[in-house]
Order: sequence, then structure tokens, then C-alpha cells
Amino acid sequence: ELCGRWLPRTELVSGAAEGEVAASGEVHADNVAPALLGGFTITRPDGTTVVEPDLSLVVCLPEEAVPTRAAREAVPESLSVSDHVETVRNAATLTVGMCRSAPALVGRGLDDPVVTPARAALVTGYETVRERALAAGATGVTVSGSGPGVLAVARSETQSAVAQAMIDGLLEYSRVDTDGDPMEPTPVGEVVSDVRDDLAVRIDDADATLTVDSLPTLVADPNQLRMLLQNLIANAIK
Repeated sequence: ELCGRWLPRTELVSGAAEGEVAASGEVHADNVAPALLGGFTITRPDGTTVVEPDLSLVVCLPEEAVPTRAAREAVPESLSVSDHVETVRNAATLTVGMCRSAPALVGRGLDDPVVTPARAALVTGYETVRERALAAGATGVTVSGSGPGVLAVARSETQSAVAQAMIDGLLEYSRVDTDGDPMEPTPVGEVVSDVRDDLAVRIDDADATLTVDSLPTLVADPNQLRMLLQNLIANAIK
């Protein structure tokens, strides 16, 4: 409800886009359109088109903040003709992939010579997480929105492996350079179970469901692994 009026979600997009001025300094529907309508959205001045693909995705969220305004200011103000051509080609590939629910096409469409390199510099450990995800079977990796989330496209059969690989990559940048606990074999499933117990009230309040597949044993600092997973899950249910 807005000012006492019930409006269709499609009509709320334009008003919500105006509100993005406060966060990023300009009107855009990059965030509000998918948040309100779901799926993959393309917004033009004459309306928003929604596609509902069936894809397996993984999002890794480092414990750091990247203000939307700073991420938008990092984007170059101009680009070469060759970069423009590649960007349009990749956007077309991404769109076709979404319409077909094709992870290979969507992954190729995530390639970006302009925006992603600029924003990736703001995300600690991005290149390592990206390389780990691709090696584990991801078809494409990019910065999620303005960051700091890292988004990977996977196939259903590789989704768990990609998620584990991204956590492994993030752990390389999460271990503080202090006299922490010794690295030791740590069952990730047991740590997740403990974290789920710690966050039980918040999970219930958010009406969220935490589904856990079979997880491996990692050589890690148990306390720091627990802190990392707690931060990731807590951020996911906000």
C-alpha cells in the first residue's frame, strides 16, 4: 500500500526507482524491479519485462560493505567502441540464456569488460573466489549488483561443489593474521549445525528455511570458520 492506494507491483517499480536516488545518486530500477517482480527483469521507460528462468545459482557474501554510490562511481564514464560491442553481445547472450534457462549461455553472458573489473577491485578476494568457482564447474561468475556479493551460475549437479569452492576461496581472505587457533580438520556440517542453533530465533523470525547438503571436512581454524558461516547465513536472512 502506498499513500492509502493499492497499486500493482509493476506500477510500484517506477516510484521505487526514484527512491534509489538516496542510495546511489540516480534513478534506476536495477534493484527494485527484480525485488518487486522476481525473476530476470529488463526495465525500459515504457515498462518492465520479466522472465522467470530455472537456474542454479550460488552467492558468496564477504563480510564487508560496498556502498552502492561508491560502486556506481567506480564505473568508467566512457568506453571504447570494442568494449561497447562486446558488452552488447554479452548482454544479448545473457538474455537468451535467461529465456532458455541455459546455464552455459548465462555464464558466457556474464563476461563484462567494463563494469565488473571496476567493481571487482572493491571486493576483497574476488579473483580467488572467481577462479575457485570456475574450476569447480561454474559457467560464469560476476559481482552481484554493486557488491560485495559474488554470484556464480552453476548446473544443478555442480551447485554444491561451486558453493564449497567459493567458501574455500573466501576463507583465504577471512583468516586474520594473528595468533588464532591452529588449523585442523573441521567438519563443516557440524559447524553449520552449531551456527543454525545460534541463529534459530532469527531464522524463525524471518520465516526462513536453511537447507544443508552433505558438506566436507576442511583444514581450517574452527572458530574463524564458524564466524564466517555465521556472518554469511545472518546476512542471507536479513
